[in-house]
Amino acid sequence: MEITVESAQNMLFTISAFVYSLLILIIFLRKKKVNTLENYIYGFTMSCVVIQLLTSLFCFNVNIAWISLLLRRIHHSLFIIWGCALTLYFIVTVSKENQGYVAFKDNPKKDYFIKIMKIYIPASLILASLIFVLPYESVDGLYITAKGPASTYGYAVFGALIVFWFVLFFMAKNKAAKKQFIPVAICIILVAFFTALQIFLPNLRVTTSVAALAVSFIYLVMVNPDLNMIEDLNMAREGVERANKAKSEFLSNMTHEIRTPLNAIVGFSEALSEEEMSAENKEDVEIINNSAVNLLDIVNGILDISKIDSGKLEVTKSTYILNKLINEVIVLANKRKGEKPIEVKANVNKDLPQVLNGDAVKLKTILNAIVSNALKYSKEGKVTIDVDGYVKEDKIRLIINIEDSGKGIKKEVLNHLFTKYETGSKDGSIEGSGLGVALTKKLVELMGGKIHVKSGEGVGTSFIIGIDQDIIAKTSNEVEGIYSEELEIYDLSGKKILVVDDNGVNLKVAKRLLKEYKIEVDLAESGQECIDKVKTNKYDLIMMDDFMPVMDGPTTLTNLKQIEGFNIPVIALTANSESDSKSKYVGLGFDNYLAKPITKEELNKELKEFLVK
Repeated sequence: MEITVESAQNMLFTISAFVYSLLILIIFLRKKKVNTLENYIYGFTMSCVVIQLLTSLFCFNVNIAWISLLLRRIHHSLFIIWGCALTLYFIVTVSKENQGYVAFKDNPKKDYFIKIMKIYIPASLILASLIFVLPYESVDGLYITAKGPASTYGYAVFGALIVFWFVLFFMAKNKAAKKQFIPVAICIILVAFFTALQIFLPNLRVTTSVAALAVSFIYLVMVNPDLNMIEDLNMAREGVERANKAKSEFLSNMTHEIRTPLNAIVGFSEALSEEEMSAENKEDVEIINNSAVNLLDIVNGILDISKIDSGKLEVTKSTYILNKLINEVIVLANKRKGEKPIEVKANVNKDLPQVLNGDAVKLKTILNAIVSNALKYSKEGKVTIDVDGYVKEDKIRLIINIEDSGKGIKKEVLNHLFTKYETGSKDGSIEGSGLGVALTKKLVELMGGKIHVKSGEGVGTSFIIGIDQDIIAKTSNEVEGIYSEELEIYDLSGKKILVVDDNGVNLKVAKRLLKEYKIEVDLAESGQECIDKVKTNKYDLIMMDDFMPVMDGPTTLTNLKQIEGFNIPVIALTANSESDSKSKYVGLGFDNYLAKPITKEELNKELKEFLVK
């Protein structure tokens, strides 16, 4: 066989295409990637191209007619198989059913694509096998250049596939699919042009090389595992964000639903604790109340951890009095300890500034969680809160040491102490969700602070917290007498309150809690009933549920303010208690808010603010 300049150029072009395609295939196979259906099909398609180029190279150098004919038939059949595989790749790429980044083994539409392939693959093989029965025309006794019915058939099949590719493009119903098809369309135009050129110039053997170029282009633009891995990670991240959002919404709804019955349990148990009853019954009521408060802590902890994990919990600063905040923690701790012979006390450095600015709600949550944890693991002894600090200009670093004389924590448990759902009791002797300490660490870090724990088996536990706060003033008139555990119950005879809630149980709870204040209580079960009563009665305060059917709290408040001369303070009652609730409800026009379940301490504070002059 005489080697002409033209054939030498063709051979050089084919060798270059073969080497480049082989490198692309090796890179593709070695790259870490998600095993999606597209990747499976692309790998097969690229393999067909490499084998095609190899057979094309042999065609240049074989002088035996029957071997040349066999190579030509293999070459053309592979060309048809390649075209069919590329068609399947295009179908999968633009299909809405594919779900892109999902691994094929996990794809919920896996069976759908298997059914397609069971029909498509045999059909492709039948089309390719016809090449082996149709005749070729030889040139000088060899079959180097494709001519004859077999060659015409091969080009006809490929031409039909090209037309089908364009049909796929225009059938794509969504913009994302069409955008994905743009690089494919470029490849189609390239292959179509050079296929037509090959038909009219048989000696210009570039079709397979151009096919290799097209498939390589698809790799760089669409298949590239590096780019796809980034896209997969982005899509996975979006999936996680959607899941987190759904989880947060679910938890928020659940806490709202749980708080409603808890409101009745806490409210009635606190009211009953003031009644005359036997010591045994009083103890039972106290157990009910403590259990409800503990359940509320667990619910709040789950919601707060979920918000921290999703990045939605923020630091909300407000002005507070340090001694008052510590006192509230002590009062709650004395209620929670029940009948345990445990002394709960606080030692606050008298030289510390008293009026600070920071997230008082989260700081109190942190202290309550650690003190509650100490009470759980202590049968007797004491729990001490030592508060000290370092002042620098207008800031103070609070150093709070909460120490107990409990059973202590084993060394192996300390390593997992701040892990969610891990408790210090491995034998189940201590009840708890394990959320308290984990939430504490997350809240401390969210506030830019640090927490350290020292403990040993049988020697008690010490939690040391360091958190920076802004200094507003050094003293406060409320510093003296802050450690009183008794609430001052005010005589509000002559005052009248309207309580609005669509839940009858909540109305009974509110009325029962207000009973000892000797206040006249009126009830309304809807926003409209509230408006009607305000128009015909005089009230000193309105307490209104924020979430009611037909007309919710904010809408009712808006309508109330349209009544001429309306100037009654309105407090929102809400089961959606969050750190920024006050700013939220004040922004909606309320004067303040009370979180459900309503506690005597919080109720007393609001009554003092709005009704005690």
